[in-house]
Amino acid sequence: MEGLKDKTLQELEEMQNDPEAIARLALESPEVQDLQLEREMALATNRSLAEQNLEFQGPLEISRSNLSDKYQELRKLVERCQEQKAKLEKFSSALQPGTLLDLLQIEGMKIEEESEDTAAPASSPRREAPGRGEAASSFAGAGWRCPSKAPATPTPSTPGDTA
Repeated sequence: MEGLKDKTLQELEEMQNDPEAIARLALESPEVQDLQLEREMALATNRSLAEQNLEFQGPLEISRSNLSDKYQELRKLVERCQEQKAKLEKFSSALQPGTLLDLLQIEGMKIEEESEDTAAPASSPRREAPGRGEAASSFAGAGWRCPSKAPATPTPSTPGDTA
């Protein structure tokens, strides 16, 4: 704008009527030149960043695919874990003391019924299951007893004990 101070009024009027002269004057101003320089620098920076982004695109796509695969694997593991947890809870509930007691009582009742059924035909000759009579007599002959009727025996001493 310094160049306008040196111009005469007639030159300024001519310049006002000439759009090319006004455009040239505007482009030559330091403010416009600074803005153009900033614009060119921003464009260069933007281009550089775009090139870097393109370089990262391949590894990013591969990583994204790997991440997707890992999420699918994780979903399968979660499902499997939930199935295993359900199985564990099922087995755990079967091992509850109350449940075990009920099962033992049922089995005890079955054994009692079998014993009563076996003892009921006392008037008829007793038939033993095949193969069981010999084993039972051999155990009885060898001194084997039912654990509930076995006499209490002292616990064996350990090697370091002296009695």
